[in-house]
Amino acid sequence: MKKRILLFCMTLILIAVGGINAKPVSAAGFDTEVRKSVAVACTCFEMTKGGELTVGYGTCFFVGKKNSKVEYMVTNHHVVSDFLKRGGGEETAEFVRDGVAVKGKWKIRVYFDSSDYEEAYIVDYDEKKDIAVLKLDKPTDKRTALPLCSPTNDMVGSPVYAVGYPGLSENSFADSTTTWGMEDVSVTSGTISRMMTTSGTGVRRIQTDAVIQHGNSGGPLVNENGSVVGIDVAVYNSTDKDTLYSETNYYAVNIDELIPMLKAHDVAYFMEGSGPGILLFLIIGAAVIVVVSAGIIIILV
Repeated sequence: MKKRILLFCMTLILIAVGGINAKPVSAAGFDTEVRKSVAVACTCFEMTKGGELTVGYGTCFFVGKKNSKVEYMVTNHHVVSDFLKRGGGEETAEFVRDGVAVKGKWKIRVYFDSSDYEEAYIVDYDEKKDIAVLKLDKPTDKRTALPLCSPTNDMVGSPVYAVGYPGLSENSFADSTTTWGMEDVSVTSGTISRMMTTSGTGVRRIQTDAVIQHGNSGGPLVNENGSVVGIDVAVYNSTDKDTLYSETNYYAVNIDELIPMLKAHDVAYFMEGSGPGILLFLIIGAAVIVVVSAGIIIILV
């Protein structure tokens, strides 16, 4: 009986210690749950006397507390730049019909699918870093928050995924029956090519070979755990006319450029691996110590 108690106690110790020291286990490939955290960010001009003009769109992803309703989104500054430059939500006039100025307001919409959207508002933006933080009027359960992960140099060569709504995916050949919904999210895979700091601005960026297209702007670049390491921002094409040689590189803004903006406005977020797990293991560990102590006393007696 005493031997069984001792063996049971030792087993609990190994489980507790192993759990406390265990590292997050990576999924084999893309974490499809990420699709539940992205949406379309669209800028449009709503005319006072009816009608509207959609100017452009990109992708956004949600941040917030784990397993809670969300209200804050992240995208690129250039996705909402027309809104900022042309009135920022105040009434203005645009030449949209036969050279005649039409009154209206610029607005930002977040689409959960092509027929379901809510208006969003600017919380903060940084044109140099090409980041914008948006906010819905009230929290929603239509999407979930993504965890963040500070990228490091030892991640170079590791798999990443660019997630979003590239415009080229909606074409006459595809002729999809649905658009801009969770099932319409496009995913491209690649690796982190290098970590870099842009000369002159000091903006930290990630170079990747995961394809980023128009419409992907503002979407998350995630690792295999479904955590955001960067914000998809740009594609650069270089062509040598003499040799017809061309090269394409894709870039994302390092997620560490976003975190200070979130902190400045008390926007909730959580990092990869955070949560009650560690605390739970500590509690289990404390309980194990109590059980072991009792077991040892029994054995000695």
